[in-house]
Amino acid sequence: MGGFLAQPARYYPDIFPPDGLFGKFPYLLPNLVAAVVILLAIIQGLVFLKETNPRLHPSRQEEDGEDTENAISTDERSPLLQPQPRHPSQRRISATEGLSTGRRRPSFIAGGGTPTTSDPSFDIRRSSMSTIHSIHIIPSQEPAPHQSQNQNLSSDTPSTPFNGGVITITIALTLMCYHQMGFGALLPIYLLDSSSKSGFEFFGGLGYTVHAVGIFMSVNGVIALLIQAFIFPLFVSTLGVWHSFLLFTIIYPISYIIIPFLSTLPAGIPTSAGIYVALTIQNFFAIIYYPCALILLKNAAPGRRVLGRVNGLAMSACSGARTVAPPLVGIVYSWAGSAFAWWSCAVVAVVAIGELWFIPREMVESEGVVSVENGLVGGKMESEMGVEAVREEGEAEVE
Repeated sequence: MGGFLAQPARYYPDIFPPDGLFGKFPYLLPNLVAAVVILLAIIQGLVFLKETNPRLHPSRQEEDGEDTENAISTDERSPLLQPQPRHPSQRRISATEGLSTGRRRPSFIAGGGTPTTSDPSFDIRRSSMSTIHSIHIIPSQEPAPHQSQNQNLSSDTPSTPFNGGVITITIALTLMCYHQMGFGALLPIYLLDSSSKSGFEFFGGLGYTVHAVGIFMSVNGVIALLIQAFIFPLFVSTLGVWHSFLLFTIIYPISYIIIPFLSTLPAGIPTSAGIYVALTIQNFFAIIYYPCALILLKNAAPGRRVLGRVNGLAMSACSGARTVAPPLVGIVYSWAGSAFAWWSCAVVAVVAIGELWFIPREMVESEGVVSVENGLVGGKMESEMGVEAVREEGEAEVE
């Protein structure tokens, strides 16, 4: 879009007069269109995205395990006499917590009856053994340290949302945003810049026109859509979030190292084919890496209530990296040439590989868990953010 809308008075003089507004400002039109698209995205988010902060969405509090005045569920099994709201310090111990602490055991009473007390935890039908399906008791497990705040039923907010997992994943995201934004800034310049000589090009570019660059960027968008829609879910569901993140952190520098060699392709291979291969590799790496990093960041957050601060820190750091990347890689391009500008992005990607050693895996990698109610397996094993296959060991089905 930017390539076709840039310099409209030059390419479309019948529609945009050379002495008009768009003749005076040749790059105004693509920026106006981009601003309208961003505005539509903001409106879409305000209208359709749902609130995730339980403080602002009372119906989500019970899902998060918080016992508040507005968190008492009502369904066909609820007793007519509801219990009085309790202070968080006097909260009822759940069956799942009772299994792990030993303070209360679930009640198993042959079913079919009706509740006789006002406390729904004594609804004997919820603990009924009158079923033809196999029932397995989940073994007691102590929650991991990074999950203690997330699984705590107390309404207390964690003292700090910025633990080791959050900080290290934020650094990884920042480094990735820097070299990816550097790629986005260098690519059109490299495609437009004239070549100084034949063979390996240290200083110049490939010498394409603005419209040709627009075509390359349009095809780049199509490639990104295809990878996002078809390859990403299959790849990550097979390899897993953590291993996908690990793999692409290690191989990411390749996408920058190979670009200066596009000018050395044999005569039988068009340079445009090499450009599309480079774009495909970059899209593949970025589209797999970035969502996986965001998933790991969410896993590392100590609770749902602090997700706003955690994401705020991460996105601010990423925005800062995107801000400084274009001028810095541009300076390298001017001083040392195009090849060293590309390889400077590869150096930052290599730094991200070294940062892997400091990421606490136990804080970011979510393991599959079995949902439990009253000591019975709930018939569903949740996988890591919905992408890992359900593990056979410990699997139970209750229909």
